[in-house]
Amino acid sequence: GPVQEARGPDFSGDARLIYCLAAVSLIVLLIACANVANLQLVRGLGRSRELAVRKALGGGEARLAGQLFLEGIWLALLAGGAGLVVCLWGGDLLRRFVLPDGMAENFHIDQRVLVIAAAASGVAALLSSLLPAFRVVRGDLTPVLKEGARGTGFRSSRLRAGLVVVQVALSILLVVGAGLFLKSLRNVRSLDIGYDRNQVIMVRADPVKAGFTGVATGGAWDAMAAAALRYPGVESVALTFGEPFGWSMSRTLKIAGMDSLPRMSSGGPYLQSVTGDFFKTMGLQVKAGRLFTDSDRRANPAVAVIGATMARKFFGEGKALGACLLIEEGAKSCTEVVGVVSDGKRYSPMEEEQALYYIPLPPADSTTNHLTLFIRTRTAATPMVAGIRAALQTAVPNLPYVSAESLEQVLAPRYHTWELGATLFSLFAVVALLLASLGIFSVLAYAVRGRTRELGIRLALGALPQSILGLVL
Repeated sequence: GPVQEARGPDFSGDARLIYCLAAVSLIVLLIACANVANLQLVRGLGRSRELAVRKALGGGEARLAGQLFLEGIWLALLAGGAGLVVCLWGGDLLRRFVLPDGMAENFHIDQRVLVIAAAASGVAALLSSLLPAFRVVRGDLTPVLKEGARGTGFRSSRLRAGLVVVQVALSILLVVGAGLFLKSLRNVRSLDIGYDRNQVIMVRADPVKAGFTGVATGGAWDAMAAAALRYPGVESVALTFGEPFGWSMSRTLKIAGMDSLPRMSSGGPYLQSVTGDFFKTMGLQVKAGRLFTDSDRRANPAVAVIGATMARKFFGEGKALGACLLIEEGAKSCTEVVGVVSDGKRYSPMEEEQALYYIPLPPADSTTNHLTLFIRTRTAATPMVAGIRAALQTAVPNLPYVSAESLEQVLAPRYHTWELGATLFSLFAVVALLLASLGIFSVLAYAVRGRTRELGIRLALGALPQSILGLVL
């Protein structure tokens, strides 16, 4: 369900990540199958004398292969059961420390998970047992009988070496993928969002649910803004209709002297109504002209401030000031562009360029529902969140709930996809490397055991232990 919803028409980042992790899981399964296949092959070769005797006594190849394959199936089923146990025990750890809230809620074992686990176990049994079984049984077992009890049973095999190469190659693939995810996470976190994320607090409330209406609604917001400004360590506050990383409006807009507006792939232009200190509070820089004043909230004709991208795309460099915006369908009076500010992200740190413009927020004697309060602090914002929330609830005691978060906390979910990908890719890469190392160890252990007599003769003829070690390495 959640995966299908995430796919949607835009195929969200979470959906892409889920498909990537599914592919990585298959790669790890292939590495494990190659590892077990190698171990099964070595184990089968170790039983070559037994199998040769069975074959000489009339045992058919299919029957002998079926015996080895059945052992592989039991092994795969036991591993699948162990995997489910680990999933049950490790699920709480994933929910608590790795998965974001929205994904953690849907993380549980149901019938679909059991079916997938059974299917994966069956596929693993086929991949890891079928080829080694036929390789061992259909090989020429006559030399094994001729070697007698002194035979080592050791024979070099391109198949075993090939399986090790596959494991190492797939492991390196996952290590590279984990490195790319970590690099992408670092790059995403270093993106400039336009706002000061470290010293800004976002406050949401709903005075309407507390019974405020009309002018009283705006009065409640003004009371919260005044209380926030009095709080120690607060530098400035601003009220907005429409909020960064939350929501914004797109109204019919015409520009005097233009037959049509430039089209942007991101849509828009998008509008926010703000008080005069919004730009200072959010850390937006003035590029040209001036910002709003308190008198602009009642100005007629009205004024507007636009973002740098809108100024460049719509008007060209240095030509935006004084432009006439006609906001709303059928508007007759101009809204004059009086300033240009640096761009701030509208919804996501990774979004394309957006055309944004701002108009003064109407005073408290107008409809001022659904506002957001932004607070700029002189020091780090997060430690001050709890105290400011309590001060605001005291200022307007009838409010049922006041939500306050630092801008860093608001932004955190936007990075969950990258953090989750980097974490899980790294975990998968570590598991893959351990499996590949185990595979190399198993092949070398079998090779050394098979060459015991040869290495013993080398030592007897004067070879140094260091030279034997170097030969094996």
